[in-house]
Amino acid sequence: MVPICGDEHCLSVGPESFAALTSEQPSVRVDPLWVTEEGLMPHYLLQAAYTPEAWQAMIKNPHNRIEAVRPAVERLGGKLIGGWAAFGDYDTILIVELPASVDAAALAIAAAGGGSCRAIKTTPLLTAEEAVEAARKASTSGYRPVAASAAAAK
Repeated sequence: MVPICGDEHCLSVGPESFAALTSEQPSVRVDPLWVTEEGLMPHYLLQAAYTPEAWQAMIKNPHNRIEAVRPAVERLGGKLIGGWAAFGDYDTILIVELPASVDAAALAIAAAGGGSCRAIKTTPLLTAEEAVEAARKASTSGYRPVAASAAAAK
């Protein structure tokens, strides 16, 4: 692993990832995983869809809702990595890092309870390394699909 450090945070990457860090391809984007004293904090994708009443209020008083959410994320011990307005099923999306899934749930519950969102979706995110580890574990889990289980019961 190669440590890459800034003022307060370090990112460790393996040799296969280091090539991507040094790539001159414009499509390659590497965002650091922030390291705290407790270790890496999990990342979450939060998607929210506003109610018509929330949109009416935004039209009357346009403002940056992403910055309005930052204090809530920080009070839960997290960091707002980025946020975007969107169109489609969801009106805004955030990438946050939070200490635990309970904190991500607390943020979603607070937003849902506020009455301005008609839908909230929280998705835990895995690093590429975590996804590879999950795939390795899946291959040895012993899970049997329904069809295989039914065929074995005959």
